[in-house]
Amino acid sequence: YCSYVVFLVIVGLLFRELGGHRMPSVARVVAPCAAAVGVALLVGYFIVYAIVTGAADRRIAHIRTEVAAGARTVDVRPLPFGDYVHMPDPTPGSWAEHYKAFYKLPRGLDIVLRPAPRPSMK
Repeated sequence: YCSYVVFLVIVGLLFRELGGHRMPSVARVVAPCAAAVGVALLVGYFIVYAIVTGAADRRIAHIRTEVAAGARTVDVRPLPFGDYVHMPDPTPGSWAEHYKAFYKLPRGLDIVLRPAPRPSMK
């Protein structure tokens, strides 16, 4: 978020400079619009991260429930908006091992990613 906020500050300073020298009427209209778009994008990011966090919490709760029931293999769905977060899913290999270590899951547990079924177009 820091880099995003710094970017918004720089854009605001540039608009202020533009408004003070050449086209004050245009800058008075464009600057508030740019600020509104920037704030809307920031709010959108908070919404996306709230959705991802909720899905991740539900997923780990599901895994823990399955492990407590004695499961050796657990099927999980990929996180929504996976492009917005670093390594969103415990893909096979070292990332799955790091995921299990971080959440203190059994090392012998197999985590299988099952994509959500796509709606049929009937």
